[in-house]
Amino acid sequence: MVSSAIPLEGEMKITTHIDEKLLKQAKQKTGIVSQREVLETGLRNLLAEIQRKSFVKDFDKFRLDLTANRLKSPGVESALPD
Repeated sequence: MVSSAIPLEGEMKITTHIDEKLLKQAKQKTGIVSQREVLETGLRNLLAEIQRKSFVKDFDKFRLDLTANRLKSPGVESALPD
């Protein structure tokens, strides 16, 4: 990855304070060398976790009142083995 003083389109340059030990630990545990890559990976994982939690919350609202016996009853197609 080429580093430039001018951010590329879709990128922004920021200056922030980060816990040095936390950044070092994240780099060691992931094997990622670049600070930028470890931060971007962390942000992507955070967004994925939020999306996963949202999916689980939404899916939890969709309940089926089905049991294995009910699925095996006549007139109900079942994907369960006999």
